Amino acid sequence: MRRIITSFLFCLITMTTYAQTEHVKFMGIPINGTITQFQQKLQAKGIKYNREYSSVSGPGTRFFDGVFLENKALFMVKYNSKTKIVYEVVVLFKEQPLDVAKIYFDDYNNKYSNKYFYWKEEASSWGGEKPKFYIVPSSNNLDVIGCIVIAIDYNPYNINFQYDLRIQYIDYHNSSLNDKEVDNEI
Repeated sequence: MRRIITSFLFCLITMTTYAQTEHVKFMGIPINGTITQFQQKLQAKGIKYNREYSSVSGPGTRFFDGVFLENKALFMVKYNSKTKIVYEVVVLFKEQPLDVAKIYFDDYNNKYSNKYFYWKEEASSWGGEKPKFYIVPSSNNLDVIGCIVIAIDYNPYNINFQYDLRIQYIDYHNSSLNDKEVDNEI
């Protein structure tokens, strides 16, 4: 009986440890490691550094240009400016008319709902569509390691009343570490 309990506890600890080190993947790349490591992996996939946007964004954010889901996109990678650990990736399909943004919004939600567990909607965004939240489970499906948000955002800087479609990948482990680092500064 003691062996069974010991084996069970060992399996439980192993699964918990594994889940804590597993990270959300973006384009097959774990959202983990330093910004330099993450940038190298993005560039290996043909994503190019956007010096113009990155230079004005401030610490903790870098921008890239590339193709995502067969469409031209702007990528925003967020990282802790002290530890340099990446915790979030945002994909922006910029400056689209609302009707086009809604078509992509519906299409991408269909694609993501086939792979991830749909969680909830939030209050309506600028586009009249409620942002959709998807849970990213661990590989053993026992833990939640992050979430993906799909939303339509009004772009207040565009005088032509254009909208941005946003797909946001958040790694819970590294996001939590970033929050703790920020809390220590307060």
